[in-house]
Amino acid sequence: MKPAPFRYHRAASLEDAIATLASAGPDDDVRVIAGGQSLGPMLNLRLVRPTVLVDIHRIEALRAIEPLPDGGVRIGACVTHAQLEDLPPGGAFSAANPAVFPAGLADVLRHVAGGIAYRAIRCRGTIGGSLAHADPAADWPSALAALGATIELTGPAGRRNVAARDFCHGLFETAIEPGEVLAAILLPGSGIRRWGRGKHCRKAGEFAHALAVCIDRGGDGVEVWLGATGAAPVAIALDRAFVDGVAGSRASAALRRTRMRERIAASLPAAIAPGDAYARHLHAQVAAEAVIDAMANP
Repeated sequence: MKPAPFRYHRAASLEDAIATLASAGPDDDVRVIAGGQSLGPMLNLRLVRPTVLVDIHRIEALRAIEPLPDGGVRIGACVTHAQLEDLPPGGAFSAANPAVFPAGLADVLRHVAGGIAYRAIRCRGTIGGSLAHADPAADWPSALAALGATIELTGPAGRRNVAARDFCHGLFETAIEPGEVLAAILLPGSGIRRWGRGKHCRKAGEFAHALAVCIDRGGDGVEVWLGATGAAPVAIALDRAFVDGVAGSRASAALRRTRMRERIAASLPAAIAPGDAYARHLHAQVAAEAVIDAMANP
């Protein structure tokens, strides 16, 4: 199939993209495209029929990974999944940029990126495009919320930041206002003590039916973010004493996982897969695997 006719504009800069969005007429439906791995199929199936397509993929400022003065990392919206998958473990950003990734952060990003679809898609798909599309089954929304990321949006009124945990509002709904472009993801430079991740797919490469990311920052509790819930990512807080007690017990791995799953199942919000016992069990199981995985990390 082929998309409906539209006007195409390749933006030379972020300012150019924003100006093009601002100049759209009242009858125009303007869409921003980066890697095109989600929007492309939707165009071909005519699920969306924009009158103007603004391509931001070649804007160099959106394709950079840079260290921040506070020790964090700024990832441009057009950085591909493959770039993050290929990050050196705890090493330099690149030969031209000898700054070093914060401890643990590169490992999380590389693990999440490497589990997205297939390598061919990861070479084109972008982290910003995945966030802006806001498919509940996508990997980045829950992972970045768990990491405490901040989403940088730029529009006619200037730049503003939104916490990743507040960015996704629901199915394909985000905090992006008309005329704004998702420019970057800002990640804090510290706070990861241990981490773990769980994901369930019926076959390799497809969207997840359940996924979870656990980040242990060493406080009184452990936070688990659930994705693939059908809406925005959901956070569950677990008591530190319980988590440490299960992880440190002499019970078998299967029994530890069962105890963790039962506690998480009792904490699942009612809005997650209401009336679907299997789906709720699956979310609890995957979350338990993420927590057990995190506790097993040194």
